[in-house]
Amino acid sequence: MKIRERGMSGENLWEDFFKPDLVQATYLHLKTQHANLGIALGCCGGPSQLIGKTDYANQITAQLEQDIKCLGASEIIVACPYCYKRLSERLTDLKPVSLYMVLSEAGAKFPEKGNSTYSIHDPCSARGQPEIQDAVRSLISKAGYTIDEQPHTRDNTHCCGMGGMVFLVNADVGAAKTERTVRESLHDLVTYCATCRDIFSGQGKKCIHLLDLLFNKNAAEQAAKVPNAPEVATRNLKVLNRWVRGLAKEIKHESVLNPWPGNLTEEIKHESK
Repeated sequence: MKIRERGMSGENLWEDFFKPDLVQATYLHLKTQHANLGIALGCCGGPSQLIGKTDYANQITAQLEQDIKCLGASEIIVACPYCYKRLSERLTDLKPVSLYMVLSEAGAKFPEKGNSTYSIHDPCSARGQPEIQDAVRSLISKAGYTIDEQPHTRDNTHCCGMGGMVFLVNADVGAAKTERTVRESLHDLVTYCATCRDIFSGQGKKCIHLLDLLFNKNAAEQAAKVPNAPEVATRNLKVLNRWVRGLAKEIKHESVLNPWPGNLTEEIKHESK
């Protein structure tokens, strides 16, 4: 594969037990407008940071930066708002760009699929990012849908209940935060964070990811889909790795990071006592 001006990270769409096909559809769509586009699969380090493993999180971020640089890219397109926030704060030589801003600014046309109304949930990591919030709403409108702005959206949005990995310490608090948004929403939810989508759908609230709304032919059915089992994340990554290797066999993407030593779950329990 030739040197790229841009790289795309598909982390959030597979890691949170979601869909490799959305990564593929998004990448192929972007390729029609950006010939010099590559793709790297990896974590931004955010989950480790949220449980207090700062040094390890920084190692992961550095590895992702190295991988993107190996593609010859100067920018990294990210779908996950938390990835965008973290990478904007951490990367020095690469410029993170929100996928939703790229899609919106390119004037992408999406077939209108209906006149449904959705209540929008902005991820808490999108607070203070009005350009991303606006781009998301523009894309939803272009696809022919109506947006219901809940009392708590944009910079005033509520946490979905997963923020700060609160479920590891107090699952009841996390569930209460989720229920707060569920009660407030008058329609099915649309969000642009795969974790938020899984949290809400796991509580029985119909919730769809924005990329499903744009790229999935049966978007309405996806709102009712419950989260997959955790082991699906590993399987999804294997599927994407095979796909990436098929795009260009000469690309070698191999992380040099070792797994976190010890039993991380036991460490968390010990430190929370």
